[in-house]
Amino acid sequence: MSEIGVFTDVENREWRPKLTVPVIREACRMGDITIQRLMTLDVNIGVLVDVLWLACRDEAASRGVSEEQFWTAVPPAKLDAALEALWHQVELAFPQAAEFRESFEGGGPFGRGPTTTS
Repeated sequence: MSEIGVFTDVENREWRPKLTVPVIREACRMGDITIQRLMTLDVNIGVLVDVLWLACRDEAASRGVSEEQFWTAVPPAKLDAALEALWHQVELAFPQAAEFRESFEGGGPFGRGPTTTS
């Protein structure tokens, strides 16, 4: 089982996304994203992917990995685990986001959406 908040790329490198204030600031400047929308994952997949890169960018730089190399090593099949690691960082930064996870079947970024009661 993988460590929480960590994902592995196709080259078996472990990545630990970091949701820092500079990452949050840059993500919010990218467009239609707010802290509330980030906490509830009310953003499209393209924005989540951009935030994932921002959260891994410093680690990539320390390894000499460019953005293009990063995305080559994190293909769509790895996005579920990568976004789950990012979601863990959102929960650490904003503990109230953990409550939101509980309202989603499957939890995390690829949950099926809010559960409803009939």
